[in-house]
Formats: sequence, C-alpha cells, structure tokens
Amino acid sequence: MMTTWNDLTNKIESKFPTFLGALSAPTDTNALNEISALIETSLPETFLNIYRHSDGEKLRATGYVFGLSLLSTEKIVHELKGWRDVIDQGLDGLSDSCTSHQEGKIKCEYANTKWLPLLGDWSGNFIGLDFDPGPEGKQGQVINFGRDEEHKYVFADSLDEFMDLLDRLLESAEITIDEEGGYAYQETHFIDALKELATQ
Repeated sequence: MMTTWNDLTNKIESKFPTFLGALSAPTDTNALNEISALIETSLPETFLNIYRHSDGEKLRATGYVFGLSLLSTEKIVHELKGWRDVIDQGLDGLSDSCTSHQEGKIKCEYANTKWLPLLGDWSGNFIGLDFDPGPEGKQGQVINFGRDEEHKYVFADSLDEFMDLLDRLLESAEITIDEEGGYAYQETHFIDALKELATQ
C-alpha cells in the first residue's frame, strides 16, 4: 500500500485537530521547476504531489509532521542556495567527522548540493531526499542532514517508503501530545527517534 500526502494530512488532522488549516495553499510550477534546476535532477512524483497539495505551513508554533515543519518551496530554495554558498566557501574539515550509519549508503559529507530538504526543525536540521548517494545507496533515499547532523542515516529508500513509515508511526502507541496540541514520537526530537528506529 502506498500512502499519499493526502492520506497523511487527513490522518494528522483527524488525530490532532490543532493542525486543521495549518497548511498553505498549493505551490506553482515555477517554484518546483526552480528547485529541480537547483538540484539538477527531476523531482519524484510523490514530492511534486506534496507541493501540489500544500506549499509548506502557515503555523510555526509546532511542526506538522511529528514536530518538524513542512518547508515551503521558498524556504527550500533559500536553504539550497545557502548550502551551496557554504560548500563554495569551503567546508574546512567539517566533513571529517561525518559518518554514514549504513556504511557506503550516504556520502560522508557535511553538506551536498543534491540533498533536498523537505522537513526541518528551525535550527538548521532537516529530513530530505538524497540525489547524490554513496555507492551502496539509492537515488532519492530519505536521510538526515544539516547543521548538527554529522552522523547520517537512511530512514527510507524512497519518499514513498518514508510516507508509509510516517503512516505507521501515526498509529503508534508511543505518540505523545503536548499542551499546545503538538505531537511527538517517543517524546524526543523526531530526527533522533528515526535514528533509533534505523538502528533496530
């Protein structure tokens, strides 16, 4: 079974009414074309469908996906250009301590122009798609990266698989709800929770 973004939004808003109306209107083709040009590859249909449904979030109080925010296309373009500038200026050894938990699947780099952010925590850390995988990795695999994410993990082999994972986690007994109506998995930062799942 393939979980769609529409399936996920229906489930999230049914379980957590705080998020009703939290998503923005759909994006336009120009924004998606700009992203595709920046990463120099075509975008998966699943990614396109997300943004044909909603161009990020209206609310910033708590993230729509387990505390993480769905980035707007404007924010994605900003991040892609910003990371490109960081790479152009030189990483000065920042990649030296980077690792790929599943050896060979992710390039041991601090930043890469072909890592496409999708979800973020407002502190410079992301879950996104990897279009420049290591020799054992898969094009479009879903990974963590960002300012504090030296140790990289593959959370799913594709965005479709990641959507299925989110759907399963939304049914978990380990979800907690805070007083503002936000929700978390295992009461921890969602990127860290996914790392834990990836090691099991």
